[in-house]
Amino acid sequence: MYRIVLALGAAGVFAFLCRDSADRLAEAYPSVWMCMEHPEKYEGRHVWISPSPVTSTAPSSFEVIHYGDRIRVHSRLLPNVGAWVMVHGTFQIDGSVESISWVEDNGYSLKRKGVLIVSLVALIAVALIFHKTFEWRDGAIHPR
Repeated sequence: MYRIVLALGAAGVFAFLCRDSADRLAEAYPSVWMCMEHPEKYEGRHVWISPSPVTSTAPSSFEVIHYGDRIRVHSRLLPNVGAWVMVHGTFQIDGSVESISWVEDNGYSLKRKGVLIVSLVALIAVALIFHKTFEWRDGAIHPR
């Protein structure tokens, strides 16, 4: 009984710390959507845009599609249309981002598929090990 209470207490403390850090990190590193909801509050804050495709360019800016939203990024250097870029910049009150730096990452979709395949292989391996180690008997799981 003591171990169960201890485990539940540890899980409760862990859950509290996770919730607290989620609140603090969201405020310390706001997402683009948080910034667009309250532009006056987050003007000048650093934002990161994960790899997104460039849809158009202008003389001093380019536009990316970030999870379905179009975001204008102001930069002196411009990527090619169709390239995938990861952007670090400061949020502007008009909803755009002033680029501090950006990196072209054209292999992003291939890397993402590789991560998914590795995750699926690991899941299948764990399921096979579990299946060989345990069996369902008398309405419960028992070691073989």
